[in-house]
Formats: sequence, C-alpha cells, structure tokens
Amino acid sequence: VNHAAKVYTELLFCGNTAPVYHLENPVRDSWSDILSVLSSTLKIPTTATFDEWLQKVQSNADATMNPCCKIIPFLKNDFIRMATGKVILDTVVAAQCSPTLKASRSLDHDVLLQYVAFWRGNGFLV
Repeated sequence: VNHAAKVYTELLFCGNTAPVYHLENPVRDSWSDILSVLSSTLKIPTTATFDEWLQKVQSNADATMNPCCKIIPFLKNDFIRMATGKVILDTVVAAQCSPTLKASRSLDHDVLLQYVAFWRGNGFLV
C-alpha cells in the first residue's frame, strides 16, 4: 500500500496530463512460481485445483472464519481472468512519471514471505 501511495503521489505531481494511468507491477511474475512459494510457506497442499478450492470456500459462509467468502462473486467470475496474466495493463506512461513504479521489481521469495508475515501479524492468517 505504501508503494502504491508513493506511485500515486508521483503521478499526481508529475505534470503530465495523461487521461489514464495504470497502476500494477510492470514486472510480470509467474503465477505458478508465486503459488509455489505461498503454498509452501502456508503449508497448503498443491494438489487441489482452483475449482476444488473455490468449492471449499463456498461451503463455509462464515466471514469470520472464512474471509474469502466475502469475495466469492469476484473469485467465481473474474479472478482467473485477472490474476493469471490475461489482463495486462499498460504501465509505460505511468512508469515515465513515477520513478517508484519504474523501479518496481519482481515479487521474489522474500517479498512474498513479507506478505504472509503481514497477514499473520494482522490476524488475517493463523
């Protein structure tokens, strides 16, 4: 969030009048590599398909125990298309105005571990 806020601030004050700026990491990461790190760190078996996982999410509608149930429509209708690289935003104009975006790096192992530590520290994961 801090990284995105810094990019937004740089875009706001860059002086460019582009009608649209896309904000996403311009470095494309392998979805399977990310899932491999997360599943290993979270000790989640990788044998389940997305559809099998989604069925489990839908089977528990208790948002306290299962926060993912809050976004089931997104998971069912848009997640695969948006999260697996099929939707790619053009970040060239934004990167020209934002040194922070331009310097973005891949979501390496250490960054993913920081995400997991943050989620655990905030009680989102046990």
